[in-house]
Amino acid sequence: MKKELSPKQRGELLATLQARFEKNLTHHPGLAWAKVQARLEAKPEKLWSLAEMERTDGEPDVVGQDKKSGEFIFMDCAPESPAASSSAATARSRIMRRGVFGVW
Repeated sequence: MKKELSPKQRGELLATLQARFEKNLTHHPGLAWAKVQARLEAKPEKLWSLAEMERTDGEPDVVGQDKKSGEFIFMDCAPESPAASSSAATARSRIMRRGVFGVW
């Protein structure tokens, strides 16, 4: 499976993530979108996991920053489990999607 996004997909995903970041400032007090975006653009392969969350009706958002590594921590902040996650066949992806992901 190809784990990279086209430039168009990266741009669309970054726009979605920025809009969510700005809408939910209480998820990440004191963090600036420009720093998050710079890290994501420096490591575009990290966007694939976030795109997969989006594709399966998740809502990845920044929830913090690791003090040691400087990684931004993303978590699926969807208010409810996505409908696609209700079957046993997608249990593994649901577990992975609900996990915490770092971007370094």
